[in-house]
Amino acid sequence: NIVRVTNIPRYIEEMKKKNIFCFGMDENGTRSVWNVDLTGSVCLVFGREDGLRRLTRERCDEVIKIPTSQSFPSLNVATSVAIALYEARRQRMAHNKSHSA
Repeated sequence: NIVRVTNIPRYIEEMKKKNIFCFGMDENGTRSVWNVDLTGSVCLVFGREDGLRRLTRERCDEVIKIPTSQSFPSLNVATSVAIALYEARRQRMAHNKSHSA
């Protein structure tokens, strides 16, 4: 599901109570979106164009990034959402295929 909320930190807390792991998406994340497991119950949190706010970052279980190059160092939010959702879908399709054999 894709949701838009006004109080992101509060929503993250609601997700955590439901045992949903919350990944914040930010260019200063610790690991790449390619190197985390997105096959389970996860919440991907995106902020504004200038990144996640401090409180939102603190509430997330982990802050991850989409790798970029020095010649193209940042992405707009819409592009980041598309890339992250595509990666989640790719992982889930591969996971389901390997478990149905």
